[in-house]
Amino acid sequence: MPRPGRSLLDARSLRAIDARVTSEAGLPSIILMERAGLAAADAIQRHYPDPRVATILIGPGNNGGDGLVVARHLQSAGWSVRTLACGRPPVSDDSVTMMAVAKHLGIELEPFGRGSPLGGVVVDALLGTGADGSPRGPVASAIEAINAFSGPVVSLDVPSGLSADSGRVLGAAVEADLTITFHAGKPGLYISPGRALAGTIEVADIGIPRAITQPPAAWLIEREAIGVLASRALHIDKYAAGAVLVVAGSPGMVGAAALTTRAAMR
Repeated sequence: MPRPGRSLLDARSLRAIDARVTSEAGLPSIILMERAGLAAADAIQRHYPDPRVATILIGPGNNGGDGLVVARHLQSAGWSVRTLACGRPPVSDDSVTMMAVAKHLGIELEPFGRGSPLGGVVVDALLGTGADGSPRGPVASAIEAINAFSGPVVSLDVPSGLSADSGRVLGAAVEADLTITFHAGKPGLYISPGRALAGTIEVADIGIPRAITQPPAAWLIEREAIGVLASRALHIDKYAAGAVLVVAGSPGMVGAAALTTRAAMR
């Protein structure tokens, strides 16, 4: 049976994949962080070749580690890079390692303050897919500053403050022009209001083996699939089109199921 579209993974599935990558494939998680940061740096350079200046806002988790890798690769490409720590510096093992590497190469992590100037391409590396609850303290202030910035904004994995699973805004969220999401799309990037906040969405391959998978949280129907269905509809009748399985509704919420089945019958 052909796939209905591109698979989307929620935060729980991503955690399971990360664990399996280490336990089953023996691939250290820091390699995935390196691949993620490199892919993001490449995408930033493709989308924003000028002015080769970046301000990267670093959070305390692995998303901040991804941002430090981005900083290193942009600097290696000749960019002027400034990194700002929002709250405490990164604390996860991989992020601490990436911070040490960046410092060794002359990338100093400055503290973010309300008056910290932002310039060039602003990279949101504050909160990742596992974030839960409203952003607080310096992270909330950083989101406010990013949204007040008039230049291009790039978010890593998901715009900070956005639920990767539901697309809900968790108090306040970054309004990105480009979101570089890793390994697979996240449902929240395609569900309102998340879709409007994500801007252009680019899915980056970070080297997770194809054999390591999890059941998708949802499927994204893409334009190509819609085009195939539309072209088929011109040449066939309902008896040749196949059957429709509708999975919808819950107790007291049967409207969508009724509309969908009636549409399929027509």
